Parts: sequence; structure tokens; C-alpha cells
Amino acid sequence: MIAFAYRSPKSHPRPYADVVLGMLVNEHATAEDIAHYLFKIATEHMALTDRGMAELCDRAAKAIVALRSDF
Repeated sequence: MIAFAYRSPKSHPRPYADVVLGMLVNEHATAEDIAHYLFKIATEHMALTDRGMAELCDRAAKAIVALRSDF
């Protein structure tokens, strides 16, 4: 049996998506900066395995940064 720790979004001072949006809009973060943040959240806060996670975070960050032109 696998148990997962779950915390309500209300227990976090700032939801992860809000942080990423702030990085994108206000801090002009690079894809590398966002990927690093996503990887840290996934592996340290959500306790997900790091197997393949770096690549997924890189892909997600590149897609997020590509949205910058829409703002």
C-alpha cells in the first residue's frame, strides 16, 4: 500500500501556479529558473520520484515561458 501526504492548497501561503506566474511576469524568469522551481516542488514538497522528473519540468517550463508573449 502506498500512502501519499496531501496538504490542502489553503495550507500553502502561495499556490505553486501563482509563484510560477509571478516568476514569469514579474521576475522575467528563464525556462531554467522555472524548471528548477518545478523540480524542487515536485521532489521536495510533493515527494515525487526524481526519475524522469527533470525532463518533465524542463518541458513544462519551456511551455510556460512560451506563454510570455501572450501577456
